[in-house]
Amino acid sequence: MPRRPSPETLAQLVAATAALLAFAGALANGFAWDDWPAIVNDTGLRDLTALPRRLQQPYWPSTGTLWRPLTTLSYAVDWAWGGGAPLAFHVVNWLLHALASALVTRLALRWLDPAAAAAAGLVFALAPVHVEVVANAVGRAELLCAIGLLGVLLAATRPGTPTVPQLRLVAASAFLALGAKETGAVAPVLALAANWLVTRTPRAAWRTAWWAATPVAALLVGRRLVLGTIAGDAPHPAWWVANGIEGVWLALATLPKALWMLVIPQPGAWEHSPTLAQARSPSVLLAGLGVLLLGLAAWQGWRLWRRPSVGALAVVIMVVAWLPVSNLVLRTGVIVAERTLYSPSIGLALGAGVLAGVLGAWRPAAPTALLVGWGALATATVLRDVPAWRDSMTIFETMTARNPDSYKAWWYLGQARRVDDDVPGAYAAMRESLARFDLETRILHAGAQVAMQQGDTAQAVRWLDQSLAIDPNGRRSRTLRVMVAMRRQDKAAALRLLDEGLAREPDQEIWARMRQDIRAWPDPAAPPAAAPPAAAPSVAAPTRTPN
Repeated sequence: MPRRPSPETLAQLVAATAALLAFAGALANGFAWDDWPAIVNDTGLRDLTALPRRLQQPYWPSTGTLWRPLTTLSYAVDWAWGGGAPLAFHVVNWLLHALASALVTRLALRWLDPAAAAAAGLVFALAPVHVEVVANAVGRAELLCAIGLLGVLLAATRPGTPTVPQLRLVAASAFLALGAKETGAVAPVLALAANWLVTRTPRAAWRTAWWAATPVAALLVGRRLVLGTIAGDAPHPAWWVANGIEGVWLALATLPKALWMLVIPQPGAWEHSPTLAQARSPSVLLAGLGVLLLGLAAWQGWRLWRRPSVGALAVVIMVVAWLPVSNLVLRTGVIVAERTLYSPSIGLALGAGVLAGVLGAWRPAAPTALLVGWGALATATVLRDVPAWRDSMTIFETMTARNPDSYKAWWYLGQARRVDDDVPGAYAAMRESLARFDLETRILHAGAQVAMQQGDTAQAVRWLDQSLAIDPNGRRSRTLRVMVAMRRQDKAAALRLLDEGLAREPDQEIWARMRQDIRAWPDPAAPPAAAPPAAAPSVAAPTRTPN
C-alpha cells in the first residue's frame, strides 16, 4: 500500500492546491497593461540567440529604467516554448504562485504545527492583494523575487550551524531575488534575521548574511554598469510636489493603507496615484498612523534581537520586504501598489500562522472559524478580480471605477480608447486625468494630441503651454504646439515658439525648416490677395497627430 503523506506534506499541498483553484481563471487572460511594452513589443525576447545582448539592457528598453535580467530571461523562455501566446506566461505565473504558497507553508513548518502552518499557507495563497501579480504576466518579477526570498529564509533557518551547501543555497536564492526585482536587495537582512532566530549566534548569523550579500553586491555592480545608477527607477510625479516634509508625510501615509490592503480582503484598485491636492496636503492622520506602525515595527525588530520569536521575525520580514518600495528610503515610480505587497505578505502569512497557533491553544475552533470566514471573502474577491485582467481596456475601466481619484488610471484609459479610435472617449478620459493632476508633461502632451483630434485646438493650446511652462526643453510638446499655431494660421506664435526652441537647441533641423516655411507665409495683416500660397498646407498639422 502507498504511504500516506505526512501532515507536513499535506499542509503544503493544501496551500498549493488552494492557490491553483482560486487563480485558475488567470489562464483565460490575455496580455494587459505593462505586458505590452515589457513582453509583446520587446522584439529582443523573440530570438534566444540574441538573448545575451538583451540581458545587458534595461528591463524597460524604451525608457532605460530598471534591470531585471532573470525576469527578462523567463519572458524569453516562455516566448520560445509558447510561441508568444499569453497562455504560456499565465501558466508559469499560476504555477509559481502555487509554489510560493507551498514554500510559505514550509517556512511556517519550521516552528508551527501543520494546522497552523497550513493556515499561513492559505492566507498567502488566497490573498486578493496578489491578483495583479498572478493574473498579469509582468507579475513574474514579484513571483520570482518572492520565491528567491523564501529560498533565503528557508536555507537560513535550517537547524544547526550553517553548512557550505546551505550557504550556497542562500547565495543562489539571493541572486534569484535581486535578479528578478529590486526588492531582492533585502536578502542579506532577511538572512541575518532568520538565522539569528535559529542559531542565536552572531557569527553564524553574520556569515549567513555575508553569503547573501555577495551575489547582491555583484548584481548591484551589474545594475550600475547597465543603468548608470543603482536605483534606476523614475520617481513618481507626485514627488515633484511632495518634497521635504510633505514627501515624508506622503510616504508615511501609505503605510496604513498598504497594511489595510494586505490584511482585509477587498477589491483591488491597482492604481493609487494621488491627485495634486492630495500630494500637496497628505493626510496627517494617516501619516501619524504610519509613524505609530513604524514604531511598532522597530519594537518588534528590537524584540527579535533581544528575545527572538517567530512573531517578531514575521513583522521584520513584512517591514524589510516593504522598505524598498516604501518611498522612505528611495523615491520610486509608485506611491503604493498591490503588486509591491507580494513579498511583504510572506511576513503577514507567517504572522497569521502564529496567531492561528495561539488561538488554537486557547480555543481550538477559533482559528478554523476565522480562516473559513476570511478565506471565503478572499476567494470570492479573487474570483471576481482575476477576470478584470483579461485585457487592457477592461483593467483600465475597472481602475477608474474603483479609484476615480487616480489621474494615471484615467490617462491609461484615455490612451487605450485612443488606440481603439474612440476619440471622444479618449478626450473625456484625458480631461478627467488632467483635472486631477496637470504637472506630468507626457500626459499634457497626450491630452493635447487627443484634443486636436477632437477639434478642440483651444484646449490643446492650454495643455501644451502648461507642458512647456513645466519643461521648456520638451521637444515633442513644442513641435506639436507649433503645429497647432500653424493650423490656426497664427504665424507670430509659431515663429516665437520656434525661435525659443532654436535658442535652446540650435541643431534642430526640423524646427529650422519649419521656421523657414512659416516665414515664407504672407503677413496675416496683408489684403486678401496676399493669401498663403498653395504650398502652405503641406506644413500644416495633420488631423491625426502622430505619437
